[in-house]
Amino acid sequence: MNKIKMPVFKYSYRIDPDERQIIYTNICDISTPSRSFYFMVCISTIIATYGLLANSTAVVIGAMLVAPLMGPIFGIALGLSNGDNKLLRNSVRSELLGMLLAVALAAIIGLVPLRPDFATEIVARTQPTIYDIIIALASGLAGAYTMVNRKLSPALPGVAISTALVPPLATVGLCLAAHNYEWALGAFLLFLVNLLAIEFAAAAVFFISGLVKLNRENGLVVFFRRFGLSLVILLVMGVFMTQTLINIVGDRALAEQLRESLSEQIKTTVGARLSELRYERKDGVLNVMAVTLTPQQFEAQRVEVIEKALQKE
Repeated sequence: MNKIKMPVFKYSYRIDPDERQIIYTNICDISTPSRSFYFMVCISTIIATYGLLANSTAVVIGAMLVAPLMGPIFGIALGLSNGDNKLLRNSVRSELLGMLLAVALAAIIGLVPLRPDFATEIVARTQPTIYDIIIALASGLAGAYTMVNRKLSPALPGVAISTALVPPLATVGLCLAAHNYEWALGAFLLFLVNLLAIEFAAAAVFFISGLVKLNRENGLVVFFRRFGLSLVILLVMGVFMTQTLINIVGDRALAEQLRESLSEQIKTTVGARLSELRYERKDGVLNVMAVTLTPQQFEAQRVEVIEKALQKE
Protein backbone atom coordinates (compact mmCIF):
# COMPACT_ATOMS: atom_id res chain seq x y z
CA MET A 1 0.00 0.00 0.00
CA ASN A 2 1.40 3.40 -0.98
CA LYS A 3 1.65 5.98 1.77
CA ILE A 4 0.41 9.45 0.94
CA LYS A 5 2.36 12.20 2.63
CA MET A 6 0.72 15.58 3.07
CA PRO A 7 2.76 18.41 4.51
CA VAL A 8 1.16 19.80 7.64
CA PHE A 9 1.58 23.39 6.52
CA LYS A 10 1.05 22.90 2.81
CA TYR A 11 -1.85 25.32 2.61
CA SER A 12 -0.54 27.91 5.05
CA TYR A 13 1.08 31.20 4.14
CA ARG A 14 4.88 30.87 3.99
CA ILE A 15 7.27 33.78 4.26
CA ASP A 16 9.63 34.47 1.40
CA PRO A 17 13.20 33.96 2.64
CA ASP A 18 14.08 37.47 1.44
CA GLU A 19 11.34 38.97 3.60
CA ARG A 20 12.15 37.04 6.77
CA GLN A 21 14.83 39.46 7.95
CA ILE A 22 12.67 42.49 7.15
CA ILE A 23 9.76 41.14 9.20
CA TYR A 24 12.08 40.11 12.02
CA THR A 25 13.57 43.61 12.11
CA ASN A 26 10.12 45.23 12.10
CA ILE A 27 9.02 43.20 15.11
CA CYS A 28 12.26 44.05 16.91
CA ASP A 29 11.67 47.75 16.23
CA ILE A 30 8.13 47.82 17.67
CA SER A 31 9.31 45.81 20.71
CA THR A 32 12.26 47.99 21.69
CA PRO A 33 11.84 50.43 24.62
CA SER A 34 12.01 54.01 23.37
CA ARG A 35 10.80 57.50 24.18
CA SER A 36 8.22 57.36 21.42
CA PHE A 37 6.89 54.04 22.75
CA TYR A 38 6.35 55.38 26.27
CA PHE A 39 4.97 58.65 24.89
CA MET A 40 2.31 56.71 22.98
CA VAL A 41 1.58 54.65 26.09
CA CYS A 42 0.89 57.88 27.98
CA ILE A 43 -1.27 59.33 25.20
CA SER A 44 -3.30 56.15 24.76
CA THR A 45 -3.75 55.82 28.54
CA ILE A 46 -5.03 59.39 28.86
CA ILE A 47 -7.48 58.82 26.00
CA ALA A 48 -8.61 55.47 27.41
CA THR A 49 -8.99 56.73 30.98
CA TYR A 50 -11.11 59.74 30.10
CA GLY A 51 -13.04 57.64 27.61
CA LEU A 52 -13.86 55.19 30.40
CA LEU A 53 -14.85 57.99 32.77
CA ALA A 54 -17.02 59.57 30.07
CA ASN A 55 -18.49 56.13 29.27
CA SER A 56 -17.65 56.73 25.60
CA THR A 57 -17.04 53.61 23.53
CA ALA A 58 -15.78 55.68 20.59
CA VAL A 59 -13.08 57.34 22.70
CA VAL A 60 -11.97 53.99 24.15
CA ILE A 61 -11.68 52.63 20.60
CA GLY A 62 -9.50 55.62 19.75
CA ALA A 63 -7.18 54.68 22.61
CA MET A 64 -6.89 51.14 21.25
CA LEU A 65 -5.85 52.51 17.85
CA VAL A 66 -2.86 54.44 19.20
CA ALA A 67 -1.82 52.02 21.96
CA PRO A 68 1.61 50.44 21.23
CA LEU A 69 1.44 47.54 23.73
CA MET A 70 0.72 44.83 21.17
CA GLY A 71 4.17 45.26 19.59
CA PRO A 72 6.20 43.99 22.57
CA ILE A 73 3.85 41.01 22.90
CA PHE A 74 4.78 40.01 19.35
CA GLY A 75 8.40 40.50 20.40
CA ILE A 76 7.95 38.21 23.40
CA ALA A 77 6.37 35.56 21.18
CA LEU A 78 9.14 35.81 18.60
CA GLY A 79 11.90 35.93 21.19
CA LEU A 80 10.64 32.80 22.93
CA SER A 81 10.01 31.00 19.63
CA ASN A 82 13.44 31.75 18.21
CA GLY A 83 15.45 31.63 21.42
CA ASP A 84 16.42 35.29 20.95
CA ASN A 85 17.15 36.35 24.54
CA LYS A 86 17.98 39.95 23.64
CA LEU A 87 14.66 40.44 21.86
CA LEU A 88 12.85 38.71 24.72
CA ARG A 89 14.47 40.96 27.35
CA ASN A 90 13.73 44.13 25.40
CA SER A 91 10.14 43.10 24.77
CA VAL A 92 9.47 42.14 28.39
CA ARG A 93 11.00 45.42 29.56
CA SER A 94 8.86 47.43 27.15
CA GLU A 95 5.64 45.63 28.08
CA LEU A 96 6.28 45.67 31.83
CA LEU A 97 7.26 49.33 32.02
CA GLY A 98 4.46 50.28 29.66
CA MET A 99 1.98 48.41 31.83
CA LEU A 100 3.20 50.08 35.04
CA LEU A 101 3.19 53.50 33.36
CA ALA A 102 -0.39 53.05 32.14
CA VAL A 103 -1.66 51.91 35.55
CA ALA A 104 0.15 54.73 37.39
CA LEU A 105 -1.07 57.43 35.01
CA ALA A 106 -4.67 56.19 35.17
CA ALA A 107 -4.49 56.08 38.97
CA ILE A 108 -3.28 59.68 39.07
CA ILE A 109 -6.17 60.73 36.84
CA GLY A 110 -8.51 58.77 39.11
CA LEU A 111 -7.39 60.82 42.11
CA VAL A 112 -8.48 64.08 40.50
CA PRO A 113 -11.57 65.57 42.22
CA LEU A 114 -14.97 65.61 40.51
CA ARG A 115 -14.46 62.12 39.14
CA PRO A 116 -17.82 60.62 38.07
CA ASP A 117 -19.08 57.25 39.25
CA PHE A 118 -17.88 54.17 37.42
CA ALA A 119 -19.95 53.58 34.30
CA THR A 120 -20.61 50.49 32.20
CA GLU A 121 -17.39 50.90 30.14
CA ILE A 122 -15.39 50.42 33.35
CA VAL A 123 -17.55 47.71 34.91
CA ALA A 124 -17.46 45.67 31.69
CA ARG A 125 -13.68 45.32 32.05
CA THR A 126 -13.75 44.03 35.62
CA GLN A 127 -15.49 40.72 34.86
CA PRO A 128 -13.57 38.96 32.08
CA THR A 129 -15.23 35.90 30.57
CA ILE A 130 -14.29 33.10 28.19
CA TYR A 131 -15.35 35.40 25.35
CA ASP A 132 -12.36 37.64 26.11
CA ILE A 133 -9.92 34.74 25.68
CA ILE A 134 -11.46 33.83 22.32
CA ILE A 135 -11.32 37.45 21.15
CA ALA A 136 -7.68 37.79 22.25
CA LEU A 137 -6.68 34.56 20.48
CA ALA A 138 -8.36 35.71 17.28
CA SER A 139 -6.75 39.16 17.60
CA GLY A 140 -3.33 37.61 18.14
CA LEU A 141 -3.73 35.41 15.07
CA ALA A 142 -4.91 38.34 12.95
CA GLY A 143 -2.25 40.73 14.23
CA ALA A 144 0.63 38.30 13.74
CA TYR A 145 -0.65 37.33 10.31
CA THR A 146 -0.68 40.97 9.21
CA MET A 147 2.91 41.24 10.43
CA VAL A 148 4.17 38.28 8.38
CA ASN A 149 1.99 39.06 5.35
CA ARG A 150 2.76 42.67 4.56
CA LYS A 151 0.01 42.82 1.93
CA LEU A 152 -2.44 42.85 4.83
CA SER A 153 -0.76 45.64 6.81
CA PRO A 154 -3.69 48.06 6.21
CA ALA A 155 -5.81 45.72 8.36
CA LEU A 156 -3.59 46.23 11.42
CA PRO A 157 -5.61 49.20 12.81
CA GLY A 158 -8.70 46.99 12.78
CA VAL A 159 -6.81 44.35 14.74
CA ALA A 160 -5.77 46.99 17.26
CA ILE A 161 -9.41 47.96 17.83
CA SER A 162 -10.32 44.38 18.67
CA THR A 163 -7.53 44.07 21.22
CA ALA A 164 -8.12 45.38 24.74
CA LEU A 165 -4.75 46.14 26.33
CA VAL A 166 -4.67 49.76 27.48
CA PRO A 167 -8.36 50.05 28.55
CA PRO A 168 -8.03 47.23 31.14
CA LEU A 169 -4.85 48.83 32.51
CA ALA A 170 -6.61 52.20 32.72
CA THR A 171 -9.43 50.44 34.57
CA VAL A 172 -6.90 48.95 36.99
CA GLY A 173 -5.54 52.42 37.77
CA LEU A 174 -9.00 53.95 38.24
CA CYS A 175 -10.10 51.11 40.52
CA LEU A 176 -6.92 51.34 42.59
CA ALA A 177 -7.51 55.08 43.01
CA ALA A 178 -11.03 54.31 44.22
CA HIS A 179 -9.73 51.55 46.55
CA ASN A 180 -11.83 49.00 44.69
CA TYR A 181 -9.24 46.26 44.69
CA GLU A 182 -11.59 43.47 43.60
CA TRP A 183 -12.47 45.27 40.38
CA ALA A 184 -8.81 46.20 39.88
CA LEU A 185 -7.88 42.52 40.07
CA GLY A 186 -10.58 41.61 37.56
CA ALA A 187 -9.35 44.24 35.09
CA PHE A 188 -5.74 43.10 35.50
CA LEU A 189 -6.75 39.50 34.83
CA LEU A 190 -8.37 40.69 31.60
CA PHE A 191 -5.10 42.34 30.56
CA LEU A 192 -3.08 39.25 31.54
CA VAL A 193 -5.37 36.91 29.61
CA ASN A 194 -5.17 39.15 26.55
CA LEU A 195 -1.37 39.24 26.77
CA LEU A 196 -0.98 35.46 27.07
CA ALA A 197 -3.56 34.69 24.38
CA ILE A 198 -2.01 37.12 21.90
CA GLU A 199 1.47 35.80 22.69
CA PHE A 200 0.42 32.18 22.16
CA ALA A 201 -1.52 32.89 18.96
CA ALA A 202 1.28 35.05 17.53
CA ALA A 203 3.87 32.36 18.25
CA ALA A 204 1.73 29.82 16.39
CA VAL A 205 1.58 32.10 13.35
CA PHE A 206 5.33 32.74 13.43
CA PHE A 207 5.95 29.01 13.58
CA ILE A 208 3.50 28.03 10.84
CA SER A 209 4.54 30.85 8.49
CA GLY A 210 8.21 29.91 8.69
CA LEU A 211 9.37 33.10 10.40
CA VAL A 212 10.77 30.83 13.10
CA LYS A 213 12.81 27.92 11.81
CA LEU A 214 12.03 24.74 13.73
CA ASN A 215 12.53 21.11 12.79
CA ARG A 216 9.29 19.79 11.27
CA GLU A 217 9.59 16.49 13.15
CA ASN A 218 9.97 17.89 16.67
CA GLY A 219 8.75 21.43 16.02
CA LEU A 220 5.44 20.98 17.87
CA VAL A 221 7.26 19.51 20.86
CA VAL A 222 9.59 22.51 20.99
CA PHE A 223 6.67 24.91 20.53
CA PHE A 224 4.62 23.51 23.40
CA ARG A 225 7.69 23.27 25.59
CA ARG A 226 8.29 26.98 25.18
CA PHE A 227 4.66 28.07 25.40
CA GLY A 228 3.17 25.28 27.50
CA LEU A 229 3.03 27.44 30.62
CA SER A 230 1.08 30.15 28.80
CA LEU A 231 -1.33 27.53 27.47
CA VAL A 232 -1.86 25.98 30.91
CA ILE A 233 -2.54 29.39 32.47
CA LEU A 234 -5.01 30.20 29.70
CA LEU A 235 -6.81 26.88 30.17
CA VAL A 236 -7.05 27.33 33.95
CA MET A 237 -8.26 30.91 33.64
CA GLY A 238 -10.63 29.82 30.90
CA VAL A 239 -12.36 27.50 33.36
CA PHE A 240 -12.85 30.30 35.87
CA MET A 241 -13.93 32.76 33.19
CA THR A 242 -16.48 30.30 31.87
CA GLN A 243 -17.95 30.16 35.36
CA THR A 244 -17.97 33.96 35.43
CA LEU A 245 -19.94 33.97 32.18
CA ILE A 246 -22.41 31.47 33.62
CA ASN A 247 -22.85 33.68 36.69
CA ILE A 248 -23.39 36.79 34.56
CA VAL A 249 -26.01 35.05 32.44
CA GLY A 250 -27.70 33.75 35.59
CA ASP A 251 -27.72 37.20 37.18
CA ARG A 252 -29.29 38.74 34.09
CA ALA A 253 -31.98 36.08 34.02
CA LEU A 254 -32.65 36.64 37.73
CA ALA A 255 -32.87 40.40 37.26
CA GLU A 256 -35.34 39.96 34.41
CA GLN A 257 -37.40 37.54 36.47
CA LEU A 258 -37.48 39.94 39.43
CA ARG A 259 -38.38 42.86 37.19
CA GLU A 260 -41.27 40.98 35.59
CA SER A 261 -42.59 39.81 38.96
CA LEU A 262 -42.40 43.28 40.52
CA SER A 263 -43.96 44.92 37.49
CA GLU A 264 -46.88 42.48 37.65
CA GLN A 265 -47.44 43.27 41.33
CA ILE A 266 -47.00 47.03 41.04
CA LYS A 267 -49.17 47.59 37.98
CA THR A 268 -52.23 46.50 39.97
CA THR A 269 -52.02 49.97 41.51
CA VAL A 270 -53.30 52.53 39.01
CA GLY A 271 -50.57 54.90 37.84
CA ALA A 272 -47.73 52.97 39.55
CA ARG A 273 -44.65 51.74 37.70
CA LEU A 274 -41.25 50.27 38.50
CA SER A 275 -38.46 52.84 38.18
CA GLU A 276 -35.35 51.05 39.45
CA LEU A 277 -34.39 47.57 40.60
CA ARG A 278 -31.28 46.53 42.50
CA TYR A 279 -30.38 43.37 44.33
CA GLU A 280 -27.45 41.77 46.13
CA ARG A 281 -26.63 38.44 47.69
CA LYS A 282 -25.38 38.53 51.25
CA ASP A 283 -24.89 35.53 53.55
CA GLY A 284 -26.97 33.37 51.25
CA VAL A 285 -29.89 35.79 51.29
CA LEU A 286 -31.07 37.74 48.24
CA ASN A 287 -31.88 41.34 49.15
CA VAL A 288 -34.01 43.22 46.64
CA MET A 289 -34.53 46.97 46.57
CA ALA A 290 -37.05 48.47 44.18
CA VAL A 291 -37.92 52.10 43.52
CA THR A 292 -41.44 52.72 42.28
CA LEU A 293 -43.22 55.80 41.03
CA THR A 294 -46.77 55.91 42.41
CA PRO A 295 -49.50 58.55 42.76
CA GLN A 296 -49.85 57.50 46.39
CA GLN A 297 -47.79 55.71 49.02
CA PHE A 298 -48.06 51.93 49.24
CA GLU A 299 -49.67 50.65 52.40
CA ALA A 300 -47.66 48.28 54.61
CA GLN A 301 -50.03 45.45 53.78
CA ARG A 302 -49.52 45.98 50.06
CA VAL A 303 -45.71 45.95 50.49
CA GLU A 304 -45.98 42.69 52.43
CA VAL A 305 -47.94 41.08 49.58
CA ILE A 306 -45.24 42.12 47.09
CA GLU A 307 -42.49 40.72 49.34
CA LYS A 308 -44.25 37.38 49.64
CA ALA A 309 -44.68 37.24 45.87
CA LEU A 310 -40.95 37.78 45.42
CA GLN A 311 -40.11 35.06 47.93
CA LYS A 312 -42.01 32.55 45.82
CA GLU A 313 -39.87 33.34 42.76
